[in-house]
Amino acid sequence: MKHVFLLVVSLLQSPQLARTQTHDNTSCKPVTTSFCQGLGYSTTPHPDGVQGFNLRQIGQIVETACSPHIATVMCRVVVPECGSESDSRKKPCRALCQKVKKDCEFTLMAKWLFWPMKLGCETLPESDCVQDEGLLVPPVPPPTCQRITMPLCADLPYAETILPNVLGHKTQDEAATAIRQFSSLVRGQCSSHLKPFLCSVYTPKCVSGRAQPPCRSLCEKAKSECATSMTNLRFQWPEALKCEAFTTESCEQLPQPATKQTDDRTSCKPVTTNFCQGLGYSTTPHPDGVQGFNLRQIGQIVETACSPHIATVMCRVVVPECGSESDSLKKPCRALCQKVKKDCESTLRAKWLFWPMRLGCETLPESDCVQDEGLLVPPVPPPTCQRITVPFCADLSYTETIMPNVLGHKTQDEAATAIRQFSSLVRGQCSSHLKPFLCSVYTPKCVSGRAQPPCRSLCEKAKSECATSMTNLRFQWPEALKCEAFTTESCERVVSQLPASQPARTRTDDKTSCKPVTASFCKGLGYFTTLHPDGVQGFNLREIGQIVETACSPHIATVMCRVVVPECGSESDSRKKPCRALCQKVKKDCEPALRAKRLSWPLKLRCESLPESNCVQGQDVQVTPTLPTPTCQRITVPLCADLSYTETIMPNILGHKTQDEAGLEVHQFSPLVKVQCSPHLKPFLCSVYSPKCVLGRRQAPCRALCEQARSSCEPLMRSFGFQWPDGLNCEAFTSESCEQVPPLRYLEKSPSSCQAITSSFCKDLPYTQTVIPGILGHTTQEEANLAINTFMPLIELNCSPYMKPFLCSAFFPKCVSGAAQSPCRVLCEQVRSRCEPVLNSFSHKWPKDLRCEAFTNEHCGQYGMSSSGGVCEPITIPMCQGLSYNQTTVPNLMGHTSQRETVLKMAFFNSIVQAACPADTQLFLCRVYAPQCVEGQVQRPCRSLCEKAKRDCEGLTVNFGLSWPDELQCHLYPEENCISDNSKLEVLRAEEVLVKLNAGGYTIHGKPLTLKTAQLLMILMDRNKSGDLDVEEFLKLQHFVAYIRREYAENYESRNPPAVTQTQMKKAIAAHNFNLDGETFDALWSVHHSNTGIDYDDYVAVLTKLYILQGNQSFHFFFSFHLF
Repeated sequence: MKHVFLLVVSLLQSPQLARTQTHDNTSCKPVTTSFCQGLGYSTTPHPDGVQGFNLRQIGQIVETACSPHIATVMCRVVVPECGSESDSRKKPCRALCQKVKKDCEFTLMAKWLFWPMKLGCETLPESDCVQDEGLLVPPVPPPTCQRITMPLCADLPYAETILPNVLGHKTQDEAATAIRQFSSLVRGQCSSHLKPFLCSVYTPKCVSGRAQPPCRSLCEKAKSECATSMTNLRFQWPEALKCEAFTTESCEQLPQPATKQTDDRTSCKPVTTNFCQGLGYSTTPHPDGVQGFNLRQIGQIVETACSPHIATVMCRVVVPECGSESDSLKKPCRALCQKVKKDCESTLRAKWLFWPMRLGCETLPESDCVQDEGLLVPPVPPPTCQRITVPFCADLSYTETIMPNVLGHKTQDEAATAIRQFSSLVRGQCSSHLKPFLCSVYTPKCVSGRAQPPCRSLCEKAKSECATSMTNLRFQWPEALKCEAFTTESCERVVSQLPASQPARTRTDDKTSCKPVTASFCKGLGYFTTLHPDGVQGFNLREIGQIVETACSPHIATVMCRVVVPECGSESDSRKKPCRALCQKVKKDCEPALRAKRLSWPLKLRCESLPESNCVQGQDVQVTPTLPTPTCQRITVPLCADLSYTETIMPNILGHKTQDEAGLEVHQFSPLVKVQCSPHLKPFLCSVYSPKCVLGRRQAPCRALCEQARSSCEPLMRSFGFQWPDGLNCEAFTSESCEQVPPLRYLEKSPSSCQAITSSFCKDLPYTQTVIPGILGHTTQEEANLAINTFMPLIELNCSPYMKPFLCSAFFPKCVSGAAQSPCRVLCEQVRSRCEPVLNSFSHKWPKDLRCEAFTNEHCGQYGMSSSGGVCEPITIPMCQGLSYNQTTVPNLMGHTSQRETVLKMAFFNSIVQAACPADTQLFLCRVYAPQCVEGQVQRPCRSLCEKAKRDCEGLTVNFGLSWPDELQCHLYPEENCISDNSKLEVLRAEEVLVKLNAGGYTIHGKPLTLKTAQLLMILMDRNKSGDLDVEEFLKLQHFVAYIRREYAENYESRNPPAVTQTQMKKAIAAHNFNLDGETFDALWSVHHSNTGIDYDDYVAVLTKLYILQGNQSFHFFFSFHLF
C-alpha cells in the first residue's frame, strides 16, 4: 500500500511524466468495452482503461444506469477518446460529472459500489466540453477554507484547512486514507512533533484562503526522534515527505505539540455525547473524544452497563471535564478504574468488546479524585525489593530488583517483554558488558529499597563493542538508553558484574568469597564450593543444565561444571580444571546428541584454553548421576489446562525445569490467545511449554502447527512493535510429530453435532445449520466469526459477488448428519480469480487454508453453480426484476456477455412492449435476455411461450412501426425440457414488499421501514385492489420510496439523531402541494412524532397517507412529475 501511495505522490508531483506520450493516431485502438459503445467515438489510446482504474468495477457502475449520463462520464474518463488529452471538447464537463455523481450516490450505495476515488470531477474542464444540453454549467469557485474533519488533526490549535494539500489530496477523506500509514508511529508516541508535522502536510492551516506550507525543522525533529521506532517497525519515511522539500518561513507560526496546549476556559465546549450526560459536568475540551479513542466504541462499552460507574470512568477519561488536566479532583480514581475494569471484564468479552488499550488505570491518581463513595481506596505501599523473575537476568550476581525501573516498566513481566528486542545482540555475544548493562536498566539492583542507577561506562562499552553487530542486524540503539543519561557514581558497585577475563578485578579468589555449589547437576563431582554458584558470566546456567541432562558422555558434567561452576581456587590451580583432551573427547562424543536435541556446544567454552596436564581427567573422576529420571506429571499451567492431553514432562524443549517457570514465560502470550489471532496458537504454545508426555518422553512440537500460528499472529504482533520470538522459530521443529498431534477440528471432547448458525454475516445462506469444529478447525462459532471478520476489508472492496457465500461455506460449513459439507470448488475459483489480484496489490497472499484444490464440486448447486463452471448471478436488469425467479447467467441466449450490455440491447424494444403488449410478452423477453439460472444451468423458454408472446404482441407493435425481431424467431426454441407459459409474473404481499425494500437499501443508517408503512405503500400502489402488487406496481413503489428517501436524507439526515421537526414537516407537506388545516396536521403529528421529531419510517408513512387521502390523481401527478 505504501508503494502505491508513493507512486501516486510521484505522479502528482511530476505531471509532465504523464504527458510525454502523445496520442497520435498510431496509438489509437478500437473501443472494445461493450458499455462504452454508442457514445459518439470509436477509438481510444486506452482500450483496457486508464492506469489506476478497474475496468470491471467501472462496468458495474455503468450497469446500474443510475443516471442517463453515467456511461458518458465514466467512459470518456476511463476509456477516453483519442485526442482528448489535448482537446477539452472530448472530455466530460465538470458540472455534468458533479451532477451524475450526486444522482448516482444512493444507487451506488445501495449496491455497495463506490465512485472511483481517482475520478475527481474538479479535474475536468468547465467549458468547451461534453455536457448534457439541458445542464447549466455554473462557474466553479476557487478553493476556500474548510473546517477540519480528519480525526487525527481535529484537536489542533487551528480549526480550518484548505485543499488540495501539498501532496495533491483533493478531499479530507483522501488525505485521511493516506495519513493512516503513520498510525503505528503516532500510537507509539515516538515524537511530540510528529502529529503537528503530519497535520501541517495533510491538513495544512488555511491562512487568508491559502495553505500554510509545512515547516522543515518540524519535519526534521519528527523524523530524527522517530528513527528508532521506524527501524523497529520496518517503516520507511516516504520520499514525498523529504524534509529538504519544505521551508523554514512558516516555522514560527506552526502549532506546538498538543501536550503544551493548556486547558483554559476559551477551549471548553459543551458535552454533546449523550452517554456522558448527567455526570456532574457539562463542558470539555474534547467533545469528540481525546485523540486515540474511538467514541463509538466507548459508547458501546458504556451501553453494556457492566458497572454502575462505567460511564464515570469512560467519560472522565475520554471526554474529560474542563480543567481536569491540571486538577486530579476531576479525574476518576485509580482504584475505581481498576474495580470497574475487573467488574466489566466478562461482560465485555461476551459482547466481543475490549477495554481500551490506551485507558491504563495505573495512570490515574490514587487520591483527591472522583471515586465511588462506597469504595475504599487503600494507600499504595511504597515499592519494595522483589526477587528477579526475568529469565534473562536470573543469573546475575544480585538476586533482587525493584520496580518501576528507570524506563517506567511497572512489572517484571513488562520489563521482560521489552528487553527481548535485544535477543539477537545477546545471542551474538557481541559484548560481555551488554547483559550486565541491560539488566541494570530493566531489572536494577535493589539497594536498601532503592534502585541502583545504571553505569554510564558500562553502557558505553556495551554500545561500542556491539556497534558492528548492530549494523549487520540493522538494529538501532534505543534513544531511551542514551549513555549520557546515566551516571558514573554506581560504576564501582557493578564491577562484580564484569566478566572474569577483565584485568580490573577487585575481588580475589580467597576462601571468604567461596559459596556452596547449588546447581543440582554439578553435585557429586568431588568439590562443594565455587565463586560462581550461578555460573561464570557469559554462560547460561539453564542451557548448561540441558546439555548435562542429555548424558551424551559420562564426563559431560565434569567438563561443563568445572568450567561454568568452577571449584574454588581453580583460577590459580590447573589441577582443578578439566583437561584439554577430556574436553575435546566429550565435545566430539556429544556432537550428534546435542544436534538431535537442537542444543549447541557453548561458544565460550573453548577446549584449547584448558590445560594439557596437571588437570582433571576422565579416569580420575567418578560421575554419579544425581538427577532423577523425568516422569510424566499432570498439567498445572493455567493456559494449557484444557487440552486434549492432561500430562506433560519437564524440562521442556526451552529448558524450563518446572511448570511454574514455563507458566510464567508462556503467560506473555495470553493477550494474543485472548484476541484469537489464530486457533492454532494455543495448541502450538502448549506443545512447546507443556509438551505432551508419551511413555515418559516429551512429544516434539509440530512445524506445520507453528507455521499456521505464526502466519496469523505475527502481523498483529508487528503492528504493536513486537517480533515473533527467535526461540520459537518454526524451522527448528519437526514434522514427524504432526501426525500424532490431534487435528484442531477434533480437539473438542464431545462429538460434533449440528447447530444453528449464529453469525449475523452468514444468516441468509441456503442452509441454517453448521458444525463445530468446522473444516478450518475453529472450535466455536465466535472463533469462526472473529476469523471471518478479517476478510471484511476485502468484502467491502466488492471484488466478487460470491465472496460472502464462499467464506460462509468455509467458516460455517453446512452440517449434514453431524458432518461438515465441503465448500464448492467452482465457487472458490470464481472468488479467487477476482479477489486474489486485489490481495496481491496489498502485498497479501491467498490464504493456504482456502486453497480451492482442497474442495469438491459435489455440493455446488445450492450456490447457483454447476460442476462445469456455470454460474448464476442476481438479476440487475430493472425490467426483469420481480419475476418468479431472481437468478440469471451470462452470456444469455442472445450472446450478451453482461447484464449491462443486455439492458442497452433490449431497452428500445422493451419500452414498446411495455406500452403495447400484455405482461406475458415481457416475461418471454426476460426469459431470453435474462434467462432463469438453476444450479449454474440456463433454463430455456419453450417455443409455445414464444409463439404466444409473438401472437399477442406482433399486431400491436406494428402501430409503432416495429416488427417482431429476427433474433426472436420461435423455431429457435425447444418444445421439451423448457419453461412453458405456466410461469407467471410474481405478485407480492406486504411482507414480501417490505423484505425487498429493506434488502434493496431503502433504509436510513440501517433503520428499515416497518410493515405498517409497507402496507400503506401497498394501498397506494394497488391499482386493481387485488391485495398484492404485480411487477409494474412494485417498480413504481420502488421509485416512489427512493424519491422520498432521498428527500429525507438530503434535508434531515444531518440532525443528530436524524428527525424532522414540526416546522420542517409543515414545509415538506406544502412542498408536495398538500393543503392541510391545522387540526388535520396536528392529528398526523400526534400519531407519528416522537421526542425528537418524525423519523424516516414515519416520514414515508405520513406522505403516503396524504397521497392516499387525496386520491390517485394527485399521486399520478407526483409520479409523472418527479420520476419520469
